[in-house]
Amino acid sequence: LGYSNTEKIKKMSLYDSTNFAVCYYATNYPVNNIPGRSSGWYLPSAGQWVTLAESLSILNNSITIVGGKSAIPTSSGAWSSTEFRYVEGGVDIADAYVMFPNLTIDIVLKTNSRYVRSCITF
Repeated sequence: LGYSNTEKIKKMSLYDSTNFAVCYYATNYPVNNIPGRSSGWYLPSAGQWVTLAESLSILNNSITIVGGKSAIPTSSGAWSSTEFRYVEGGVDIADAYVMFPNLTIDIVLKTNSRYVRSCITF
């Protein structure tokens, strides 16, 4: 669902590094070693974050073992591709932000600074 949400955001908005920068940077993650038969980078949905969060400690340990940083600090949260309709001046300006470790979903303005973690499916 995150992949299709991300594709819809890309098609329906003029996203770039200033207009919904979260989506822009999540899909333009600068890593060269992407498997050839993969989805490409995308922003996970709120539901995908909940599924990942149920095993967050295992995920963080696995990422650390291969030299990466924790997926998301367990006391914070991450942007999702799940849109929340809050229109101001004709523009959707809010998005779902999944909070850890209690897995609540907070609706925040897209201009707020929050953690971003790209996902890839292969």
